[in-house]
Amino acid sequence: MENINSKWLVSSVVGVLVIMLMFSVTKTLNVTSNKTMGDLLQVSMPRPVKDMLIGFSLEGRNIIREIEESITKKATPQKALQNKKAKAKVDKLKQAKMKAAREAARKQAEIVKQREKAFQARVIEQAERYKQSLQLQEQEANQRAQVQAQYEAVVAWQKKSNSQSTDNKAEKEVLTPSQWKSLILAQPTTENVKKMILAMTSGDIDLQTYLNISESLIKDNSQEKRKMGLWALSSVYRVEAYTLASHLMVDADTDLQKSLTDYMYNYNRPQTITILGQVLKAQDTVAASSAAELISKAVQELQTQQQSQASGSNQSTTQSTRLTVTAYQNLIPTLKYVAAQNLNNLSQWAQTMLSQLQKIATTA
Repeated sequence: MENINSKWLVSSVVGVLVIMLMFSVTKTLNVTSNKTMGDLLQVSMPRPVKDMLIGFSLEGRNIIREIEESITKKATPQKALQNKKAKAKVDKLKQAKMKAAREAARKQAEIVKQREKAFQARVIEQAERYKQSLQLQEQEANQRAQVQAQYEAVVAWQKKSNSQSTDNKAEKEVLTPSQWKSLILAQPTTENVKKMILAMTSGDIDLQTYLNISESLIKDNSQEKRKMGLWALSSVYRVEAYTLASHLMVDADTDLQKSLTDYMYNYNRPQTITILGQVLKAQDTVAASSAAELISKAVQELQTQQQSQASGSNQSTTQSTRLTVTAYQNLIPTLKYVAAQNLNNLSQWAQTMLSQLQKIATTA
């Protein structure tokens, strides 16, 4: 019974609500029946009431400036510092790169300058060496010509003297070695030295006495006596004479060394080359070393002459070179002997000379 009353009450309420809803809808339809659909769907933006802002202003207030200052104070120091550091870093890198580039350019320019300087120095040095070489060759050529002329004059004079001595042999005064020494050292005149040279040539004075007198004159402080002694020495071409000259070279002054060098160089002639071979085999280290040096220099000159003739030269020079090469080939047996026996410790030198002479002979 109680359930039935509850259901009836609910149904009644629902019915009343439905009736009220229908009444509301009917009234609304009546009100809007005279309006179009466009009027029903019209939408407008809300508008402010006119002059609603009159009397409202921010004049005299620092709101914007204070906000800006607040933002600046908060953001600028850190960001500005970062920007400053970044810019400084970039500038530093740029400056470093520019400095490195300038330094590299400077170093490259310095290298180029040094190379140009070195090249110019080499050119000047080579030109100077070439000039000195030409001057030296010219001096040596003049020296050889002078020595040859002196030798030829001595030979001619000796032949003439021999002829005169034969004709006047009966009138010739024969002196003992001690008498010759006393005469020449007391009166070293041209006439007396000439007589001594003639006596040596004819066998009236022994070679040892002759060389002793010549040595005494050469060692004298008087320039006139030295001149006479060199004349006497240069009139003889023997192993003993060359040995004496090589020993005199040891303590000689500049002028005497030049005179003795001219004399010893004359042994390079084809007529006297064999004497150098005999000096090499003699038991005298000083003389043998001097002869070895003289031969080395002569062989070097032969090589130089061959090189200069390779491009073509006059016929007489070529023939002279071939003649000298042929004459030096006479030393080959002596050089082989010196190399095998190591005479005067010249074994290695002798082997070198043999090789050079064989090479010169092949291309001559």
